[in-house]
Amino acid sequence: MEASTFEHKNLQAATFTDVNLAEARFDNVNLSSSQFNNINLRGSKFTDINFSHASIEESCIDGLVIWGMNIRELIEAEWARRKAEVTLD
Repeated sequence: MEASTFEHKNLQAATFTDVNLAEARFDNVNLSSSQFNNINLRGSKFTDINFSHASIEESCIDGLVIWGMNIRELIEAEWARRKAEVTLD
């Protein structure tokens, strides 16, 4: 299957369910309030995306890149930031 490309799209409140989006490219896309349920995002890349209130549940996100960072790195950075905030309180 050829990788999907989404550029300059308004996909606000879109729902992706049971879809293979491995190696997909999302560039300058509004995904606010969108839902990703049981999809394969392995190796996908997101650039200049609005993710406010978006949800990614029960999906394969290995190798997913958002804002130039691997999703695992982003999650670890966010947990470290939150832990630092709690420590300061």
